[in-house]
Amino acid sequence: MDYASLVDFTMPDISIKGPMTKRKLILANFTPYRVSRLDNEISAVFQRMYASVFKLSVPQWRMLAASHQLQPTTVSELTQYSAMEKMTVARAITDLESNGLVSRSVDKEDRRRTLIKLTGRGAEVYDQISELGLQFEDELLSVLSEEEIERFKDITSRLVDKIALMRNGSEAIFAEPRR
Repeated sequence: MDYASLVDFTMPDISIKGPMTKRKLILANFTPYRVSRLDNEISAVFQRMYASVFKLSVPQWRMLAASHQLQPTTVSELTQYSAMEKMTVARAITDLESNGLVSRSVDKEDRRRTLIKLTGRGAEVYDQISELGLQFEDELLSVLSEEEIERFKDITSRLVDKIALMRNGSEAIFAEPRR
């Protein structure tokens, strides 16, 4: 088999603004890497706290939390809110439904839409994990002052908004959750 024919790699047309920089990219100092590493580390430690008891993956927990905040909601709304891949969201919702943590129903106003809501059991699990999450967050942020925490939240919100604009010109995605 000719594997080269399976791969059609063409260099993307990238327009670099201005002259090439003399700076060198050092991965450990590269902001996208640092943010990704922080996310991976935080998720791994927090998941250990809830996975053994509740048997949830990171995407399942995130969809449980997002469903709680947005309910009733849809897979499309959860995908946009979480910035996760639609297939990952759909799989997590299917798993949560199989475990009795969310339910799906047809939207009475628009029968093409399927609404997702937490079940009573899902709400209980959410409450327990969110309490763990708040304690975990307090411990994690204990190395920062109150002022640094507020600056950190402001900076991360601005970066999320900027990357959303860079990605597709959309507006801020840290909008207030619906209730």
